[in-house]
Amino acid sequence: MKFRSALLALALFATPAIAQQAVQQSGSVTRGHVPYWVTSGVIGDGGSATNSPISSIGVTNNGGAGICVSSDVQTAAGRNQLCFGAATNGSATISLQNYGTAPVQSLAFVINGASQGFPTVSPLPVVVGNLACFGAVGGGLTDCGTPPKLFANPTGAVGLTAVNGSASTVSRSDAAPPLSASVQSALTGTTNQVLTGTGVFGFAPITNTQLTALVNPFTASLSGAAPASGGGTANFLRADGTWAVGAATVSSVFSRTGTVVATNGDYNAGQITYNPVGTGGVATTDKALLDRTVWVNDYGAVCDGITDDHTAFQNAINQGQTSGRPVRWIGSCALSTGLSITSSIDFGSFNGGIYPQQSRLIITSASVLAITVTTANGNPVYLHDFGISYNPAANSGIAAITITGTAANENGGSKFERLVLNTGIAIGIDFVKASTWSLTNSQIISSIASGTAIRIANGNNGDSGDNTVYGNFIQQTGGSGTGITWNSSGGTRIENNKILGVNMTAGIGISLTNGVATSDIFVVGNSIEGLATAGVGVNLQRAGTTGGLNHVMISNNEFGGGQVCVNVPTDANGTWLIALNIHGNNCQPVNASTAFGFIVNTVNGLVLTNNNIYFPNAGTNTPVTVGTGFTANNCVSGLNPRIGTTVPSTNGSACTFIVPN
Repeated sequence: MKFRSALLALALFATPAIAQQAVQQSGSVTRGHVPYWVTSGVIGDGGSATNSPISSIGVTNNGGAGICVSSDVQTAAGRNQLCFGAATNGSATISLQNYGTAPVQSLAFVINGASQGFPTVSPLPVVVGNLACFGAVGGGLTDCGTPPKLFANPTGAVGLTAVNGSASTVSRSDAAPPLSASVQSALTGTTNQVLTGTGVFGFAPITNTQLTALVNPFTASLSGAAPASGGGTANFLRADGTWAVGAATVSSVFSRTGTVVATNGDYNAGQITYNPVGTGGVATTDKALLDRTVWVNDYGAVCDGITDDHTAFQNAINQGQTSGRPVRWIGSCALSTGLSITSSIDFGSFNGGIYPQQSRLIITSASVLAITVTTANGNPVYLHDFGISYNPAANSGIAAITITGTAANENGGSKFERLVLNTGIAIGIDFVKASTWSLTNSQIISSIASGTAIRIANGNNGDSGDNTVYGNFIQQTGGSGTGITWNSSGGTRIENNKILGVNMTAGIGISLTNGVATSDIFVVGNSIEGLATAGVGVNLQRAGTTGGLNHVMISNNEFGGGQVCVNVPTDANGTWLIALNIHGNNCQPVNASTAFGFIVNTVNGLVLTNNNIYFPNAGTNTPVTVGTGFTANNCVSGLNPRIGTTVPSTNGSACTFIVPN
């Protein structure tokens, strides 16, 4: 305590010996700013970094941190401090150090607001002599290990060029040959051949002979090289030095390499193109061509006449109806189940059913309707060029093809052409609910007793029709049957058909369904033969008690066999047939006991004229029999020449008879 008092006294009483000067303050000052001498004895505020009158700050510190900037006070929990230092005999330092809880920070140069990074080295330490490289974006350096050696050095020293190397050295320090074996081989094609000379690198330029050895030969083992001046990309230099177009070489195909051998599946129909000839032809593919037709055989149909193919057929029909494409097949195809068509379709075989080697359906069940068409008006079908047969024979009443419609609509506008329906057929085609259809150029044979080749019975609308049966060969060979049976469907034209039977009851049987009123039936130009002894060429009657038929014409037909050419029996319920015209027919009934040319009853309006009647047998032969109820105004019969033994025609009323009759 006494010592401290002495120091204080010394300070207080010794100072008068030193010259004293008062210090003045210039202007206001800001806490934390650096003061500076404004003038002698006057101290002012040094201001901010951007507006400071201080032109230099310097410290003297050998080896230590002369100037430091700290992010916080020393007593803070954490801070970073940047210091600058210099040493007389050592490196100057710029150090950034974190203290306490402050995280490690990087050092960056910022120029005009853009950080430039700083070439730091991490991790440390590094090995002297190793290659330094940038380890990350931003300028950080790292130790990248031993640098690659470009040349081997037999002395073991590290370097790019060997000093006084041996014969295997790539390049000697005195630029003298030889070269290494690898360089010799690359340049000359001759392993370990020494190149001599006094070139820049200690060897002479390659000779023409050596160049020819590289360029000229093209063999399986030498790839060679082609001069840039000749041949072009499509030509190759031959061994004799001439140019020739090389053959195209295929080294891979469809992911296979090496020797190319074609296999199944290399190409499909979609890869094979077809260019139509002529103006406007548009290129397409075989697939597009094939897709235009649905082939049942492509859906699994075997068509060997034994295997059941009905599933394949139905699938193909469904696809054809969906896509609108025609459906075709080839072969004799067995079906145990019938086929269903419910929409418009073109269904037929590849070759015509009436031609040799026809394609046909063989139905293996006697109770199966082979094809049933159920479509409404506006959805016609086209069935053509195929045959149908039954094995075993069909049951009575079973139809090979049934044409019907929906509950309220009938099928309309369908066409049936070049069909061959034979062998075991009960009913060939059954038109149940159909109108405005045509059946042409077909062969239809009913071989079941009491069967019929064609049945026309529009159950939806008895007066709807406008149908055509033209140019067909129609047979009923089972006996007691009918070639064509008509029950209802107005506007039906049966023309130019051959109707041939064995003991047929009738060639054409018109039996009007009870209650139906319709008109316009034309039977023209047909040949009807093969009738039973009591058979009738065309028989017209009403099945019930009501209904009527108007305007029927039977003309220019040939009737051969049976007992009566045209018969209209008496109807107990009165007149039901109006305007019957029978003319121009050739009639030849053959019943040896009793035969008639024409028998007509209960008709209002009859014209029976210009028919030729021939009776080959000597029985009771009556050319014309007209029943009661006619008058001179509604009945004319005459100019019907007859040949053979006859009795006079019978006029049961006042019908006008014109001789000969």
